[in-house]
Amino acid sequence: MNKTYGDRGSYRMREKMAKSTKEEVLKTIAAALPGEVKASSLVIDSLRSYDEPFSLSYDLKFDFTEDVVYFNPLLGEAMKKNPFSSARRLYPVEMPSKMNEVYILNMEIPKGYAVDEMPKSVRFKLNDTDGMFEYLVSKSAERLQMRCRIALNKANFANEDYESLREFFSFVIQKQGEQIVFKKIKS
Repeated sequence: MNKTYGDRGSYRMREKMAKSTKEEVLKTIAAALPGEVKASSLVIDSLRSYDEPFSLSYDLKFDFTEDVVYFNPLLGEAMKKNPFSSARRLYPVEMPSKMNEVYILNMEIPKGYAVDEMPKSVRFKLNDTDGMFEYLVSKSAERLQMRCRIALNKANFANEDYESLREFFSFVIQKQGEQIVFKKIKS
């Protein structure tokens, strides 16, 4: 797993690293992963290089032993809670910055398993040009690939746009919660 942060994310991660050890960060990462996934070999890059984006990389090990395995390809990176939970809003929405999050999975299908079910690919726009959500998934005989992108092209939204913003994030959360089903191949 490789994570590269933008300006704000790099700043936040550098602040966290000033208060944590490498082992504590790895424990936090491991706690966010599903139980059958183990993280190890954490590498931190550009901790003190402030002109470069901060990045983390670590190895993941999957434990596929069951006949049927339900697998969320976002590996703990999915949005879990809608930031816009209120039914109504009377004031504009002002976020700290625009958003452009990209998650890419390139995974070898475990030996002895086949993909039984997987989410459908989708592109979903927010008010035509205000933002978009992209969830693209494909497979070959040996590999599984997925790209998930959330982009907001502006940081401020009028209160009239609140309902569409709320529905947008509800859709994102629902889609990111979908799983891939692997089934053991019978010999």
